[in-house]
This record gives sequence, C-alpha cells and structure tokens, in this order.
Amino acid sequence: MSEMDEIMDRMKEAKHKRERKKLSKKGFAMIAGAAIVFVILIGTYMAVAMNQDTYWKPKRVLEKSIDSATISELNNTYVFVRTSYDQKIINHTIGNIYQNDLFTIILILVVKGYTYYPNEMDELRLYPTLYGVKNTNKEDYRIKELIFHYKWSDKYLDTTTILYYSLRAKNLYFLSTEGEFDRWSYKIDYEWAELHQLRGINRDAEDIKEAGFGLDFHVNLYDDYPNWTSHTITLTATLVYGKPTIFGWQDVRTISTEVKIEIVNEGGM
Repeated sequence: MSEMDEIMDRMKEAKHKRERKKLSKKGFAMIAGAAIVFVILIGTYMAVAMNQDTYWKPKRVLEKSIDSATISELNNTYVFVRTSYDQKIINHTIGNIYQNDLFTIILILVVKGYTYYPNEMDELRLYPTLYGVKNTNKEDYRIKELIFHYKWSDKYLDTTTILYYSLRAKNLYFLSTEGEFDRWSYKIDYEWAELHQLRGINRDAEDIKEAGFGLDFHVNLYDDYPNWTSHTITLTATLVYGKPTIFGWQDVRTISTEVKIEIVNEGGM
C-alpha cells in the first residue's frame, strides 16, 4: 500500500467515526426526549389520580318540560309579597335563556308556595331547573358542567342542606367525594353551604347534546314580623364548556343566565 492510500484510509475511518458520533448523539437526544414525555405523562396521571373525585347519579331522570320559545316569553323577575298568613300554592313560573353559536343555557324557576310561622323563620319554596343544550354537531367543544348558584341580598336569608330526595338529572353526575371540607363530610355539601352552588358534571367528557338538573330549594326568612325588610334572591345558571384532552379540559368557557325574586312586605313596604 502506498503512502497516499494509507492517508485516504485514515481519512475514511475518521469520517466514519464522526458519523457514528453524530448518530449516537441523535439517538441519545431521541431517548432523552421520549423519557421527558414519559415523565410528563406519569406526572399528569399521578396528579389526576391524587385529585380523583368520586361521583353519583340520581335515579330520577329530568325531562324537559318547556321549549325555548316559551321561555323567552317569561319574565325573569318575580315580586313576591310576603304575608302574615300562608300561601300554600303559588306555582308561578319565571325563566331566562342565553345562547351563543355553540350552546344554550336555560333557567326555569317555579315559585311553589310560602308558609308563615309566627315568631319563627318563614319558608319560601322554589323549584329551579337548569338545561344545557348543544347547538352544533361539532365535537371539539363539549358540555363540561352545569352550575346552579344562589345569592342573598342580606343576612336574613338562608337555605337548608341539599334536598337530595328531590334531585332529578339528565346526563350529569354529582360529587360524592368524602372528606372534611371545612366541617362538611362531603365535597358536594361543602360547595352548597360555603360556595352557594351545585354542579352537575359530565364525568366522562361525552359529547352530550342536552343535559340538566332540578331540585326543591327552600329559602328561610329570619327577620321577625312586623319588622320585615325587603330582600332579593338571585339565582344563576352557568354552562361550562371546553375541549377534552388527555391533559384535561382545555379552552374552557362559560355562558350564564339568571332570574331574581324581589321579596316585599304586605302593603308594598
């Protein structure tokens, strides 16, 4: 072999070493990238597992009893005249509706009746119903949950614990996570008492076309006759929607609507 041939062989060998080195670096980078993705997935799974809520579904199914056109004709405020005698049957219905291109949220409220208790708290009995409707066949956005929220104007109004026996639902689950939540044994009761809300949840992120729930809702009035004052009850229905992914819900948005009850005293005071 000539000296020139020997030099050429050494140059080829050096080139092959550089190529092997490049390949090994590329392979290492691919392995490292895969490891990072794996760690992220494991972390996501552990985070979900550690915060896993438990759910239950009411046996009683909610049936939609009123159409959107009728709801748009309803008043969204009701003036209730409080009396020093019972109003056993009122059955007055109010409602409100809001929609965008993707979803519709509906809130219907039936004012069922009122009981006057001398020298005790009085009771106003309501039945709110929420409906969420999907307006499009596109599957990228889905109903995540429906939220019923109540708000008082003052300290003289309160409510009972959730009246579970009356709860009806369609395509929704409710929290049944156990534990101490600021003195409450269940997360659902904590949210009701402390956050003033009840959530119906699309547990499996299904492409639900319509969902809803309704329940008896009793309002206690604590101011004493004849020193009654005026009060306002605001009830809100919120539809939460978004895009379900392996990392949870993304691009989450909301639409809401509300109704109000204005409580005045005998004589309009």
